[in-house]
Amino acid sequence: GGDDNADDDNDDDDDSSGGDDVRGFEPDNDAKTDDDDDRCTIDGDGHVGNVFRSTAAASITFKDLLVTGGGANGLIVQVDDFAADTTLTVKATNVETRGNIGNGIHVEVDGGGDLVVEFVDVVSVDNGQFGLQLPSDDSEVEGTVHVTLKNVIAMNNGNSGANVSYDAAGAITVRVDESLFADNGSAGLNIVLAGTGTSGTTLVEIDETSFKDNAQRGVYILDSARDTKALLTNTEAVDNDGVGIFYQKNNVGADSEFVLRRVTAQRNAKTEGAPDQGNVVSLHPVSGKFVNVLDDVDLSDAIVGDGLRIWAGNGGELTVLLDDVVVRNAPRDGITVFEGSGNNNDVVFTAHHVVATGAGGRNIAVAEKADGDLIATLGAVVVDDADGTDGLQLTERGQGVLRVEFKSGVQASGNNRFGVMIDAQRVGDPFGSSVMHVENVSGSGNGVALVAYADNGSVESVIPNDQPASK
Repeated sequence: GGDDNADDDNDDDDDSSGGDDVRGFEPDNDAKTDDDDDRCTIDGDGHVGNVFRSTAAASITFKDLLVTGGGANGLIVQVDDFAADTTLTVKATNVETRGNIGNGIHVEVDGGGDLVVEFVDVVSVDNGQFGLQLPSDDSEVEGTVHVTLKNVIAMNNGNSGANVSYDAAGAITVRVDESLFADNGSAGLNIVLAGTGTSGTTLVEIDETSFKDNAQRGVYILDSARDTKALLTNTEAVDNDGVGIFYQKNNVGADSEFVLRRVTAQRNAKTEGAPDQGNVVSLHPVSGKFVNVLDDVDLSDAIVGDGLRIWAGNGGELTVLLDDVVVRNAPRDGITVFEGSGNNNDVVFTAHHVVATGAGGRNIAVAEKADGDLIATLGAVVVDDADGTDGLQLTERGQGVLRVEFKSGVQASGNNRFGVMIDAQRVGDPFGSSVMHVENVSGSGNGVALVAYADNGSVESVIPNDQPASK
């Protein structure tokens, strides 16, 4: 309902309240009966599958097909070394692949031109491996790659619902719209992109899509080659055994932007794993700008780990903007944001209209551990009832400056240790100064209401308006 405005950072004209709040996707259950099904049926009957091979640029289209029972894959497209300056197009419309021992649809290419893959109204279910397997072959696509998945249902496959894994020298675009990835034996959707000598950018857009009940991650997005923007809107990732939404950027010097708008990620991470576990994980362990934007997002009730975990290491410039975010009952931290000890860039953290409560560790924790500054601005933030330690923890551990400003109220009540902890116990020389403007802080029932440390530095102002600082 209302305007989407997904690409518009100014949401003043976003009338998203004008209709139903659609998050995720539910398919039309009016399945065709044998009487009205006019699709062509291919029954593999245990044979190797249906293979289409080419060495030239071409347009390959599958339409109105039902493919079942292949001994390996339902449909296989293999194109080797297609010519430069040409385009290979692979399209599937109204295609269902069901009950194949291998992959439902397998599109494997390499060559010197551009690749376009468009799947619309495609169902791939009950296959032994991937529902959709879309990889590069032994070398990369030398042009651009454009992948579109619209109204795709990938369910109950033995491996992942879909795997988009292309190496390309040019730009890569992956769009997923009105699709469902559920009950698969591994991840719901993997998007793993790479390439050498790359040009252009990577754009991943996911809208009105559901990732449910998968045995590993709901959706995993990784690019190790280009500047990348990943935008997820009107989407849900719920009840997955692994991380609900996992985003990772892996190439040195590339910039990265990770945006969630009108997204629900709840009850994920049912299995113990690495520290990077929870409802949403966003990693940028290399240099480059790293921007994270979350708007109208609910990340509550993770089973293991954090509600939201954001990490930048080895030189990444980290910016986090949170608006209208809810994170309740995380087993570890509700929201944790940090730069590694080798990262000398600033951390800019802005939170407005954020509710983070009931964490097993800290409700909100933000840390800069090297020589950059930590610049934190918070307003209309609630950090109550942390069972572990603190409601809000802001930490500068390096030689940088800690700048904190609270606007329009911060509520911290019922936390086990500190309601608000502002910690500038830096090490090294010279020492930066800390600038803390703390007012409109309210709360009760904490171990201690507010703590501000500045060993070897200075606290210019600590101004709580209704409770004294403890130190």
